Amino acid sequence: MGRNGFAYFDKDTANYWVATGKHSSGNQGRTYRNDGVDISKNGDQVEVNHFESGEWLQYTVESTENKTFNVSLLLSNTADGKIIFESADKRLVDVPSGSQWHSINLRNVPFHKGKNTFRIIAQKGEFNFQSIHFK
Repeated sequence: MGRNGFAYFDKDTANYWVATGKHSSGNQGRTYRNDGVDISKNGDQVEVNHFESGEWLQYTVESTENKTFNVSLLLSNTADGKIIFESADKRLVDVPSGSQWHSINLRNVPFHKGKNTFRIIAQKGEFNFQSIHFK
C-alpha cells in the first residue's frame, strides 16, 4: 500500500512507543495491519472505516485504452458528507447520511491508456468505504 502521505493520508497513524513512550493505535478497525489506514472486518467484508475529513486513499489502475468509465463507490456514513474524486478531473460528490451502504455513481470518468492514478478524498464527514467498481 505504501506510506502515509504517498499512498494514503491518515490523521491517526501508528505510534510504536519508541519516541513518546505512549501507545496510540494507528488502525482503529484493528484488522489486517496497524500503520494508519483504518481497516475493519464486517462479516466477510473488509472495509476502510473512520475515513475522516482531510484523509485520502490513492489508487493506481491500468487501462488498455483511452476510455471513459462509470465508477461506483460503496460508502456509508452517519451524517451528510462530501468526498472528492480526483483523477484526470476533480469531482465533488455529496454522500447522504444513513447507516446503510450508498452506491455513489460517477459517470464518464476519463482514463488514458496505461497507468492512471486517482484519489478519494474525504472532504466533510466520516465514512466507511467498502468498494470501487468500474463499468
